[in-house]
Amino acid sequence: MSDKHSMGKAEKRKICDPTVGAWKIMRKMGYEEGQGLGINAQGVVEPVAMSKQKGRSGLGLGSKSDEQQRQHSEAYSPGEIYQSKDPNLVWYEGRDEASADNDLIWTWSIHDKVELCTVSHLKSILISPNEPEALGPPIKEMNNQDKFCSSKLVGEMLAYKNQLDDLSKTTVTESHERCNPYEMIKKSIFMNRAAMKMANIDSIFAGMFTTAAPRKDTLYFADVCAGPGGFSEYILWRRCNSPYPSIPHSQKKSTHHHPAVNNTTDKCNNENNHSDDDSYDNRFEIDNVNVNAEHNVSSAGTMAGTIDDDSDYEDVGAGGGGGDDSVLGNHKMCEKPIKKQHQHPLFSAKGFGLTLTGSCDFRLNDFYAGPQEAFMPHYGVTRDGDITKWVNLASFASFIGRSTNGAGVHVVMADGGFDVSSHYNLQEVLSKQIYLCQCLCALINLRPGGHFLTKLFDTFTEFTAGLIYIMGHLFEQVSIIKPVTSRPANSERYLVCKSLRSPLSTMAGCIPPPAKLSTMNNSTNDNFDQKSNFRQKPRRFPGHQHQQQPPHTTTTATKTTNTCNHDDQELNRKFGVLTDIEKSGPLGLVIEHFLQVNEALNNNSNNNKMNGASIDSEIDVLKLCHSEKIESDEKFLEFMNTMNEGIAEHECIALSKLIAFSQDPNLIEERQIGLHKLCLEKWKVPVTERRLIPWPLLSTNRSAVIHGLLGDKEKFTPLNVLPSDYRTNIRLTPFTEEHLNNLDSLNVSRIVLICGNPSLTSTSEPAKSMFIYSRGSGAMDIFCASDCDQWERLDQVLPRLKPRLPPGTLVWGQPVNEYAVKSGLRKPALFIYDVVCIYGRDCRKLPYKMRMKLAEQMTSIINFPDMHSSNVRVPPILKLSELGDYKKKLPILPCKDSPVPVPMHRLPDGFAFQPNSVLLVQHMRENWIEAISRSTGKLYYFDRSNSQSTFNLPKSEQLAFTETQYTKLPWKSEQMYCPDVTSVIDHFERMPNLF
Repeated sequence: MSDKHSMGKAEKRKICDPTVGAWKIMRKMGYEEGQGLGINAQGVVEPVAMSKQKGRSGLGLGSKSDEQQRQHSEAYSPGEIYQSKDPNLVWYEGRDEASADNDLIWTWSIHDKVELCTVSHLKSILISPNEPEALGPPIKEMNNQDKFCSSKLVGEMLAYKNQLDDLSKTTVTESHERCNPYEMIKKSIFMNRAAMKMANIDSIFAGMFTTAAPRKDTLYFADVCAGPGGFSEYILWRRCNSPYPSIPHSQKKSTHHHPAVNNTTDKCNNENNHSDDDSYDNRFEIDNVNVNAEHNVSSAGTMAGTIDDDSDYEDVGAGGGGGDDSVLGNHKMCEKPIKKQHQHPLFSAKGFGLTLTGSCDFRLNDFYAGPQEAFMPHYGVTRDGDITKWVNLASFASFIGRSTNGAGVHVVMADGGFDVSSHYNLQEVLSKQIYLCQCLCALINLRPGGHFLTKLFDTFTEFTAGLIYIMGHLFEQVSIIKPVTSRPANSERYLVCKSLRSPLSTMAGCIPPPAKLSTMNNSTNDNFDQKSNFRQKPRRFPGHQHQQQPPHTTTTATKTTNTCNHDDQELNRKFGVLTDIEKSGPLGLVIEHFLQVNEALNNNSNNNKMNGASIDSEIDVLKLCHSEKIESDEKFLEFMNTMNEGIAEHECIALSKLIAFSQDPNLIEERQIGLHKLCLEKWKVPVTERRLIPWPLLSTNRSAVIHGLLGDKEKFTPLNVLPSDYRTNIRLTPFTEEHLNNLDSLNVSRIVLICGNPSLTSTSEPAKSMFIYSRGSGAMDIFCASDCDQWERLDQVLPRLKPRLPPGTLVWGQPVNEYAVKSGLRKPALFIYDVVCIYGRDCRKLPYKMRMKLAEQMTSIINFPDMHSSNVRVPPILKLSELGDYKKKLPILPCKDSPVPVPMHRLPDGFAFQPNSVLLVQHMRENWIEAISRSTGKLYYFDRSNSQSTFNLPKSEQLAFTETQYTKLPWKSEQMYCPDVTSVIDHFERMPNLF
């Protein structure tokens, strides 16, 4: 019955069905089948064509390329559209399998031939860009590039691509969207599709990129040629946000194995990923205070000692990265037992960007999924972000070196490319300088063991093959992958280099550019960064105009004992500079070689340059290596040929499908919806809406403490007043004579913070300590409240204080003034005294030392060299008995707010502040003291109530945020007989047994 009913419904859809009443009426009116309507049958007989309206363009508007496509379609019948004679290279229904595990992966390594990774061996491989063997006429056709791929496959692929030249860009894009089974994945919660590619690739390698550093430590990464920043947004989201709940991959592993896939990799690929217990053995310890460049006076590092290694304070897991069902070479990664993951964010990643300015620039305001405060673009000396310029590479290396204390980054990602709509076949040739410079940038800035990812296109030429061959000598393993998020009909693929081999302990750095290159931009020196409006110009300090100085002498500060060293500029230039090529071994040799090749390419392309690579000049660099060296390596040749032929076959089928879909607008790909869900589950990316509200994007990031205290949910509503137990004026008491007489107890039970001179508010009054809450880095997103009063916008209270606090952060601190050592200029800063919440993480019940360590990690991430925003800092921390030594060794520096140089605490980044007061923090119950064990040298805790000692302070004896007590001691008292730092030091000197 139902079948007959359905058949009847189907029959009713037939045209001119005699049983349909409408047709009966039309026949009575004289309608004849096959003719048009109207008295003369002049009506249209053909079905109404599909709309060709393009967005908001006017009716009838057609581009030149659209007209060419129409003429091309009229010139060739559907049967004459090019299809390969090889049936294996032609698409038909069911020809292309699709699953969440269809990534194509090839790997190669010379790890078993370590003797090949030597300077002498590499010298025998490399060929100078000035040698005749390396030079030749530019490649204008790819038909003869068959050394690393079958000439038949190259020809077939080029024939397919030639047809794309006759199609408009709009037609190609629309056809991609309909024929690609993975097209519905799109960008998900991120700003663009590149971020989803990074999620895909990170999953393939078991989270290798997001777990390159233990989750407690800061992951440093660089993102080059990658505007608007999709790669970075993914890394920051995966690394900093709450671990995404693990969802079992609902689809069984596909039994499909591409015949070209290299399945020789059987080892667990996460051997270097720090997801095991030993990855989290590093304790949070407060670092020694650096008073000046040569001396550390504080022993607070031992004072911080051990924090109870309890699961309540540990962040176990890899931050949701990778996924336990990832595949490398169609092998399931080794599964290891993972401890329970804590569902809270951890602000633990810092990124550096280098990309072209303009339309290709980073869009930080679009970082909805990850914190933009952890990322800073850099544009080099020329301020255009051009990676092919030596001076920009050197400047970027210096920027990273200064930000990581010379250590370098764990990960470098590159995604350079440009529109080649009219030169599809020459995409590899046009992109080779970008290939080279992206690899060069990675070698300069990666720390030993770091990973590198870059986009490639075709890999047929000797130049590209030589580049991959050289990179293979410097990394433990190289892979070429074609992830499912990369459209199958294009030649895009990714080079993944795992674990950099380096004889150095830090990043290699960049060889200084020749004088002719550096002097051409002499006006843009290191004193002014392109993102900075804080100019450091030399100026006369107050009061100096009254001092007589002989000609050609320095300021008064240079004549004073205990002064600073004024060679800061030279010291800064040492960051990120490769000075000893021999010491850097093969790595330095390759960096030098790549720089020479890049300069040769720049010189050869000055006349007619197209995106960094000339196709019209008479001479070009065609080789990086001697041909016979590559051809004699059978393993590498097999890797290149297998990879190129595998991708070429895959691409030919996809191109055949793309052309078919471009000719028939009714064709659709029905697997898109199912694959979209399966892939996101496998990569552990939530299926949720990307919203304009910057934070929190996901429900797991919504901080209960922020919502409970401030009522700040997702709408920008007025903030609640903080509860009374958060009032710091109740827990902040002045230092009195009673405290002075009890120094022996305070010395072993208090932490000392060195506080600076307070900044002035908009009413010209010294700023008080205050709570500061951040919804983001925008001027309208940061609020302040003193002593739990009503919240006000920070820019209205302190207009010059502009901290880069991540959203969901609530801290208690003090706005202070700091001064540039070079120029003496004043700049507002924020000192953090205690923490309630950092990026949504509730820190109230953590031990005070750990709260401050998390704050210190946050400040190290959000502060960048020469940024225009205000620095956020954790004050110097030491013991009370160390005040005398600390004060004696303070350098005498010029200060804008003083007519004469004054003692100042010098910071490592070229700033200094004048101590104004001392804050004594009681962080444990009154009956506890802490001391250093004479037998073990470790910090232990002693309970005076029962005379028992322990190396781990019980959690019940550690004071939460609302229980912590503070005592303020002025640096110099303005009232007679009131204690200050000097009186405390004098008291200690009269009682030497306290030391």
